[in-house]
Amino acid sequence: MRPPPDGGDRDGTNTTTKKIALVNNAGIVRERRWPAPSAVSVDTVRETYETNGFGVVAVTRAFLPLLREAPAARIVNVSSELG
Repeated sequence: MRPPPDGGDRDGTNTTTKKIALVNNAGIVRERRWPAPSAVSVDTVRETYETNGFGVVAVTRAFLPLLREAPAARIVNVSSELG
């Protein structure tokens, strides 16, 4: 039996819970092949850290007010070997 489309129970009570999720899934890798660390420019390393590291922190901080309002808020950080 499916609940009514308004989110309430059949007896008229409302059981809707505000669920908010932030999924951090952005990442970059600037080099297609893995060069020696000495061959990677400082600008490339800086750009990678800005996006893959500090970007996660910045987005999470921006969403914190919204996340704090929701009783079931979640933060999911997705990462991979490539970024």
